[in-house]
Amino acid sequence: MKKSPSPFHQAWAKWFPWLRVVMVLSAAWLVLGLLTQGAMLYTAPLARVQVEGNQELTRQEILQWTGLGPGTPLNQLDPFQIAQRLSTHPQVRQADARRRFPGGLWLWVEERKPLALALGRDGRFLLLDDEGVIVGQATSAQGLRLPRLAGAPLPGRPGEKLNVAAVTRGLAALAAARQVGLNNWATLTADGRNPLVTRLTAPAPGPDLWLTPGAGLLEALVAYQAWASQTDDTRLFRVVDLRLAPARMYFRPEP
Repeated sequence: MKKSPSPFHQAWAKWFPWLRVVMVLSAAWLVLGLLTQGAMLYTAPLARVQVEGNQELTRQEILQWTGLGPGTPLNQLDPFQIAQRLSTHPQVRQADARRRFPGGLWLWVEERKPLALALGRDGRFLLLDDEGVIVGQATSAQGLRLPRLAGAPLPGRPGEKLNVAAVTRGLAALAAARQVGLNNWATLTADGRNPLVTRLTAPAPGPDLWLTPGAGLLEALVAYQAWASQTDDTRLFRVVDLRLAPARMYFRPEP
């Protein structure tokens, strides 16, 4: 004899199709809500910008260079283009940009550091970094505490790179000197007619260093620093020739 279904099974059989419909509609509603919320986050207007890495440039200067303004939909911002635009600033070596949902943007810059001064053809001073890029201009060298590149006035404007072999060699020597802690220089002389000599001149009465830019430059400067740290008074010498260092150094005393 067949057993009749219980009242529970009868109720379940009656209401299950409707329950399944409710579950499907609930899942669809949840998915639709998530998609809507995601779209709102993706298209949210720009509300905040985080800037990192800047030391000389102000936050406002960076934002002005990017051309960004509040209210721009985040999905319309191209981080790659923003980073490229930032990289065209004379004081920026490289940049990065990333969106931060909702409504945020993160910017990072690595700034170019002035390493030396050179007189420009318009009478103003050019601020050069270690790659020979003109970082900026100054009407006076007073207070800048940067060595001056000796020689004829140079052409160029901020953002351009000076493709002058003598300048490149001289800046490489100056950067190497800074790397080993030798920072106190008044002038940098890199003669294009004599590529074997780059001269770093210390404020009087310190000695001049004669260098040959190349693979052994850093070792030569380390050798000089070791000698200077053990010498009572380096001011007794007018020139220290490091072109054959570290194997040999030549000294020319003050007359």
